[in-house]
Amino acid sequence: HAAAVRVDDAAIGFLGDCTFGKSSLVAAFVQAGHRILTDDLLMLVSADRPPIALPGSGRIKLHPDSAAVFLDGGATGEPLNRRTEKRSFSVPEDRVQRTALPLTHMFVLPAPDERTDTRTISIEPLTRPAVFREAVKGSFNVDFLTRPRLRNQFGQAAELAHQMAGARLRYPEGLDHLPLVRQQIVDYVRQTENRSH
Repeated sequence: HAAAVRVDDAAIGFLGDCTFGKSSLVAAFVQAGHRILTDDLLMLVSADRPPIALPGSGRIKLHPDSAAVFLDGGATGEPLNRRTEKRSFSVPEDRVQRTALPLTHMFVLPAPDERTDTRTISIEPLTRPAVFREAVKGSFNVDFLTRPRLRNQFGQAAELAHQMAGARLRYPEGLDHLPLVRQQIVDYVRQTENRSH
């Protein structure tokens, strides 16, 4: 349950439950010229190192306030369903990543209630066991709990934890903070990539 954008020649992902702000953060990246790889559902081919992130539909689901701030002011979007105000918006083709990319970083987003008590932006590297736990929590497998399925799910999460960097984001609530959050994420990705080469 994640979204992903392109930074330089790789993908970075944002992991979090519904209402955690994955799509709004992705929209802040799109506004700054980055390409969206996928919104809300991230599919990976994990046989490679790092894993390969597959592209999505080229659309993004946003609440009207996020769309007004980060997308073209004339965009209206398509309603999703009667239970939500969110709409599905097309992203301009020059801001859509249509080919798969290596996924080098996964950022765990703060829950909405965490953001109300946070005053600063921080990025905290996660240990491999912590990345494993977050990958398991973020999977869509909640109905199929047979032993082979769980063994496969845990094996995939363990591989991911060894193949990419993980970090926990903390930042205040409010759309006005997202451009600075985006810039700090980009700086963090580039610094950690430089250290690994």
